[in-house]
Amino acid sequence: VFNLFILTLIGLACLLPFIHIVAKSLSHELYVLAKEVLFIPKGLTFNAYNFVILNQQFQRSFSLTVFITVAGTLVALLVTTTTAYVFTKQHVPGVKFICILYIITMFFGGGIIATYILYKQMNLIDNILVLILPASINTYNIVLMRNFFESIPPSLEESARIDGASNIRILFQIILPLSKPALATIGLFFMVTYWNSFFGALMYTTKRTLMTMQFYLRNILV
Repeated sequence: VFNLFILTLIGLACLLPFIHIVAKSLSHELYVLAKEVLFIPKGLTFNAYNFVILNQQFQRSFSLTVFITVAGTLVALLVTTTTAYVFTKQHVPGVKFICILYIITMFFGGGIIATYILYKQMNLIDNILVLILPASINTYNIVLMRNFFESIPPSLEESARIDGASNIRILFQIILPLSKPALATIGLFFMVTYWNSFFGALMYTTKRTLMTMQFYLRNILV
């Protein structure tokens, strides 16, 4: 009973701010400015939603964000799983050195100017790929996936090799099906990252067709 009571309080603490925002969005501007809205809307109106949703730019930005989230998550999971699988193979020449290079990027970066110049040389500026590819490589998620792969009994892979299975078949038919919890967790991390993506659209795009939903909402506030 005590645990349920505490967890209920924690759940309400996370939910009430969201309810408060929804109530304000459904309330008339006068009541919001007067700070009379708490959890129940006053002067019910949908003007705010009509203003945002009926805007064609919002529809384009929303569709773009959904596409980036889905495509980016799939690409990121593919990159993460294949890279992590290679890092578990200590017999591969140079794998330890490459792993160290990945880990260094967790602590040091080239900076905004160097990154912008690199993307420009790669023709990624004002390209939809600049909103997908950079975020698809996350060293922290690769390390998590590698640790999970290493927890899988090596005897399964050895048995598959005896039966003539290749590395790709072992990865996609044995390792990944056993890694569904890790894939779900890391996939959720990537989805949140892509959905909340704002900085990339701000720095590396100028076309309105590449304006993400977060960037669009930011422009409304500004």
